[in-house]
Amino acid sequence: MIRPETTTRATRWTGPALIAIAFIAMLTWTWGGWPDPLVDFGRELYVPWQLSQGKVLYRDLAYFNGPLSPYFNSILFRVLGVSLRTLVLANIATCIAMVVMIWKIFRLAGDRVSATVAALLFVTLFMTTQYVSIGNYNWITPYSHELTHGIALSFAAILSLIANLKQPSPLRVGFVGLLLGMAFLTKPEVFIAIAPPIVIAVIITRQRASPSIVAVGIGALIPPIISIALLSLAMPIDQALHGTLGGWNYVFDPRITKLDFYRASMGTDNASGNSIRSLVQLAAYLAALGPAVVIDWIILKERASRRVRIIVAATYAIALAIVLWRFDIGWHDVFRGLPFLLAIAPFAFIVTRRHRRPRSVLRSTLIAFALLLTIKLMLAVRIYHYGFALVMPALLVSAALLVSWIPLRLKFRSLATVQLAIGAVLAVTVFKYLQAYHLGYSFKPALVARGSADEFRADAMGQLVNEVVDALKPLPADMTVAVVPQGVMINYLTGKANPTPFFTLMPPEVLMFGDDKIVAAYRTHPPDILVIVATDLGEYGFRAMDEFAPQTTAWFRANYQPMRSISPPGLPPVTILRRATPTASPR
Repeated sequence: MIRPETTTRATRWTGPALIAIAFIAMLTWTWGGWPDPLVDFGRELYVPWQLSQGKVLYRDLAYFNGPLSPYFNSILFRVLGVSLRTLVLANIATCIAMVVMIWKIFRLAGDRVSATVAALLFVTLFMTTQYVSIGNYNWITPYSHELTHGIALSFAAILSLIANLKQPSPLRVGFVGLLLGMAFLTKPEVFIAIAPPIVIAVIITRQRASPSIVAVGIGALIPPIISIALLSLAMPIDQALHGTLGGWNYVFDPRITKLDFYRASMGTDNASGNSIRSLVQLAAYLAALGPAVVIDWIILKERASRRVRIIVAATYAIALAIVLWRFDIGWHDVFRGLPFLLAIAPFAFIVTRRHRRPRSVLRSTLIAFALLLTIKLMLAVRIYHYGFALVMPALLVSAALLVSWIPLRLKFRSLATVQLAIGAVLAVTVFKYLQAYHLGYSFKPALVARGSADEFRADAMGQLVNEVVDALKPLPADMTVAVVPQGVMINYLTGKANPTPFFTLMPPEVLMFGDDKIVAAYRTHPPDILVIVATDLGEYGFRAMDEFAPQTTAWFRANYQPMRSISPPGLPPVTILRRATPTASPR
């Protein structure tokens, strides 16, 4: 049984109070500046809006992820109203749930100190901030709700696993499986990360593992079966199956995985160089903490007094913090060593026949989940971009390992220097990243959708979106609009839908759905207005849209004529075109 440490009333509330203060402070500081006005997040508004209007996912809307998140958000829109505010409030609730789950899980895996550290890291580094030019890489307006929902479901599965470890029952372990099945309906990388550790944990903690695995399997099958059944009411069953599989259809598609964008994201574009950079970061971790370990070992051997231990530990921690603060150590690379740390550190927690205690199982499950979740970033691990979700558990687990789990496992009487050194490293890291956010991305002068429930702050790109929206809003309400290759936020803000299922025509979408199918849909249901947003496609390895969507691009050129151009200084130009023959029958 997992027994949390005993505490006084004062210490019991210190950690939660700090977390609550940080939570409110981060929300207040960053309020309204979370979405990107043009890239990705428009899809997170447009798709549930269209579903709430009666359209069907995969039949009327081309979609490459699982069905759980868009339909969940569409229910929110039906109940609470269609608006950005609805999603923001729902995602704040998700963040509150995440903080509670992180606190409970890490407290049971270690102690209140590590639980507090883990929750504070989530709140300060991942929840609301921005470290790259594109927004959306936060938990309030994520570029993909499948990722945040999937990870939240994973933490819920781990918490349910703990309940089953305390009081095993088929119903409890079946509920764990149900949560896994729901995670399956989000993104493959999440399910791949959480399913194996959970299944292994169930096997090694039950003397009769077979019934438990059957219960997990039955629970996991329920959500996909329900998805297929409901979707098949509106489409052929093979299409319902394809939709339910979501991203699983493209996991091993070389046309997608070999795109420059994804190779650079994983670090496989320069495997040897990125491997060296990752190992250098691991060496830096050891260089920072190695002297602290030596100091603690000497203090332990010499049986120094508590006062001496604290003075020595504080001196080293302060010196380390000063060095980290004053010198540029390449902060964008600082997390590259986390997978290696997670791979080598948990040998103290390997579960054997002698060590099947719930706490050891819980730690091993967390370590495995965090490590597997970094696979998509592999040799380019970072907390910005996709790392806001995929690397978050890895950092939380690594911090808990060093602050609490290893000292508790090894039963060191004094690791004050190590713990204060880790605290110094984490504190400076948080300050450096928050400083980067403040100096680079906190100033957002444009107010998009002013005065509405969709209002948010944005950089200069927001002004461009405002101008395009203002140009389109006077058009008749029944006119349809396509924004290509990306910018479906404009559709949402104007209330004008794309008449085809293909509302984004970036390289991944075109390769997934097919240029021939896309052009056929546009021929059958041509939009009245075409908005072309100049987009840099170089990160995907293309110079122009006609290189990956030649048929669709040619059809656009033949059937649309320019109506207006919007070219604010320093921003990509936008061309608004109208259909050349609006009264002609679609071909």
